[in-house]
Amino acid sequence: MTITRTLVSVCLLAVGLISLSGCGGSQAPDPDLVPVSGTVTLNGKPAAEVTVAFNPSGTSESSTRQPSFAVTDFEGKYTLKHRNGEEGAEPGEYMVTFSKYEMPDGSPPPAGSEPEAVGAKQALPERYLSIGEDAETATVESSATVVDFSLQSR
Repeated sequence: MTITRTLVSVCLLAVGLISLSGCGGSQAPDPDLVPVSGTVTLNGKPAAEVTVAFNPSGTSESSTRQPSFAVTDFEGKYTLKHRNGEEGAEPGEYMVTFSKYEMPDGSPPPAGSEPEAVGAKQALPERYLSIGEDAETATVESSATVVDFSLQSR
């Protein structure tokens, strides 16, 4: 009886382990990313600390692409990072949004804080904040791409 119980226990354990090895599904392969960089200016001057978001648009294939993001440096330069953390963006059409928070005195919000929670306000016009008819657009080619943006405060 003990041998039968042990054998049944081992069989159940083996079946459980085999079935668990298939759980979780397969992960999608990492997408082919292309380096994307550029400069953002505001009223002709480098725009520092602007969040740049490339949001997939266009055809049904855009539903499988993921967004890429960057924050400009003090010279207004940016290099996109894909949602998966790797540098670049997937080739295709994008609608681009921009965001920049400032404290009432014009300084950036404290690092690591939620902008609205510390009294920071959006410094860019509404038209740059969301996807819509007036949104900026960009095409990421299949090779390294440079996309510059010239924003206006009015």
